[in-house]
Amino acid sequence: MQSWAGRGALGTAPLPDPLPSPCESHRTSSISMGRVGRSGWQGPWLSNRSDPRSGQSSEYPHGPHCSESRWRFATIEERWRRGLRSVVDLVFPPRCASCDRLGEWLCASCAAQIVRLPDPICRRCGLPARLPLCWRCRGSRSSLDGIRAFGYLDGTLRAAVHGLKYRGRRGATRPLARLLNQIATQESLPHDLVVPVPLHPDRLAERGFNQAELLAEEVALLTGRPIGRAALSRVRATPPQVHSGIAERRRNVLGAFRASEEAVEGREVLLIDDVATTGATLESCARALRAVGAASVWGLVLARER
Repeated sequence: MQSWAGRGALGTAPLPDPLPSPCESHRTSSISMGRVGRSGWQGPWLSNRSDPRSGQSSEYPHGPHCSESRWRFATIEERWRRGLRSVVDLVFPPRCASCDRLGEWLCASCAAQIVRLPDPICRRCGLPARLPLCWRCRGSRSSLDGIRAFGYLDGTLRAAVHGLKYRGRRGATRPLARLLNQIATQESLPHDLVVPVPLHPDRLAERGFNQAELLAEEVALLTGRPIGRAALSRVRATPPQVHSGIAERRRNVLGAFRASEEAVEGREVLLIDDVATTGATLESCARALRAVGAASVWGLVLARER
């Protein structure tokens, strides 16, 4: 088993150069026009129906040409949201989501303790297995092409995920999204649309944010793919599933999601969530996405329950 630090840690791995762009006039550091960071141009979003695989570069092998016909700038709401985060970071300096140390959203010490799932893994559920398909997946059918996770939900990763989810450490989405991007890149997961697992409106109003959507936003920036916020919606509230068994979890989420045919048809979807326990929620989402014509659906999460 290798730690995150040993396999491309945030603190040690070289960051990619800004995304090459033929329209250099669009690259500015102002909040209103987006900004160019060490991880690439962080202002615009792809339009939903553009082809993100045209125009390849070495650092962003699937990134699009930056041209007016293929890029659209972030909405006013998104630009203000990012600007506000920067201001908040200045007023209230970041604290590590795991250990609460001042200075970073995920400190180098905690990052070095995050451990990848050991190989080999089941090609479908992504959990460690000696055979290509584990005993859980053999003889069963799935709407998912597969699930991939960075590690188990324990130790430092558990603390970081809970810091984001329950203590509102939203800045942690940036380093945590790098973990997701690392998996998507190493596994060569096919995708041309990034879709977060949605919360029911009542739960969203209660929590104030959807951690899956925050992670999906950062993954979309890192991969150069569009984010489909309206591609999937939760149409039925479901009870908390912390103490539910596999069968009960599947019943609870059956028919709980609805997908948009216009946004999804023919697309290769990368479905983002923070944690997968049995995979029942991801499976229900994938079933809805497949029903409206998704070409493929891969689930990508930070952690799996043991």
